[in-house]
Amino acid sequence: MLTIGFPAAAFDTNCFVLARERGSECVIVDPGIGVLPTLAEVLRESRLKPVAVLLTHGHIDHVYSVTPVCRGEGATAYLSPGAPSAGQRGSDPELPAYVHGDDRYRLADPLSGVDAGLRHMLEAQFGSAATWTEPGDVREVRDGELMTLAGLDMRAHHAPGHTEGSLMFSLEEVPDQLQGRVGSTLVSGDVLFAGSIGRCDLPGGDERAMNRSLREVVLPMPDDRLVLPGHGDITTIGQERRSNPFLRRL
Repeated sequence: MLTIGFPAAAFDTNCFVLARERGSECVIVDPGIGVLPTLAEVLRESRLKPVAVLLTHGHIDHVYSVTPVCRGEGATAYLSPGAPSAGQRGSDPELPAYVHGDDRYRLADPLSGVDAGLRHMLEAQFGSAATWTEPGDVREVRDGELMTLAGLDMRAHHAPGHTEGSLMFSLEEVPDQLQGRVGSTLVSGDVLFAGSIGRCDLPGGDERAMNRSLREVVLPMPDDRLVLPGHGDITTIGQERRSNPFLRRL
């Protein structure tokens, strides 16, 4: 599996591009703030055509660019050798955005639930919520749902705690450069990080729900599963089981 990840311009949110190989269809995971130029370069260099956007949850640092990416606006109009050279995606339909139903409301207002002072600061930097619109094709994902996108089979795991609708996605495929070293892949969003977990004191957070997700969803996973987190370095379930204090205390 071709796996390309890079941090967004703000909050160091990891955006991932997953595909079977160069020159094929791909999915884009969590297009955050300021990702469009780098994303466009990744798509051009690997000759990839996006077919869907996956959202692990609805916080602004993970969904900021979802609507322009789905519409193919600006730099992301350069999607493949045969794509339009500017503006929109031409006659291609808008890309679908996949999100858990409990976090869908955030796509229309990613600052929902943020206190007034912080909301004012974020709106001054990233734009008023009045200008936000959710993508035209939003598809709600259910816990345990098996999807095939860009030729990749992936299963959705509802893991609330960081937000009500936090999702993780597991795939049996592994990055090409890690063949033989890991057995499967987990896109963990802000549920699990290398050495830590997602905060529970942000809008939609619930510490009890997070502990339940870690205990019932994360810990049963195999040790050799690679973790692609929403922030920071990659890790494995086994490494986190051994050393992550938030898992060891459960």
